[in-house]
Amino acid sequence: MYFNQKGFLPYLITACVSYTFLTVSMSIMCILEREIFGENNLSMNLTESITIQLFISTLTIEILMYIQDKFLNTGMIINMSIQIAIVSTTVYTLGYLFNWFPTPFELKYIVFVFCEILLVYFITYGIMMLQNKRITNKINKIIQEKRNKSI
Repeated sequence: MYFNQKGFLPYLITACVSYTFLTVSMSIMCILEREIFGENNLSMNLTESITIQLFISTLTIEILMYIQDKFLNTGMIINMSIQIAIVSTTVYTLGYLFNWFPTPFELKYIVFVFCEILLVYFITYGIMMLQNKRITNKINKIIQEKRNKSI
């Protein structure tokens, strides 16, 4: 996904993109839920501690994806499935540890959170693919310019 870039920096950038979209989408959901239902039943209010916890969550996910990318070389569909499993496991585990979810954990929360996971995952994936395409085009342009100069 990162054109063999070395190190953790691309994963840190992805964590920041995920975190940004996650906090914005959760803020929108809180507002909509409050406007429609008068209270927040499914979405949580974003306090300072929760926003830090969300960043810890996105950073943990990227550390696990970094490890996965180092040891597993799979096709795109299998890779995406593994990544969604990593995200889901991390979110549900940290959500339990950080008390993000009410207990007992009802099916509606599992579905709601999983939908948010998929939304954030695919938007982040799309943004990173667009960034990779832009970088590829820039590299190809430089290579073409060098070829033209040598002719």
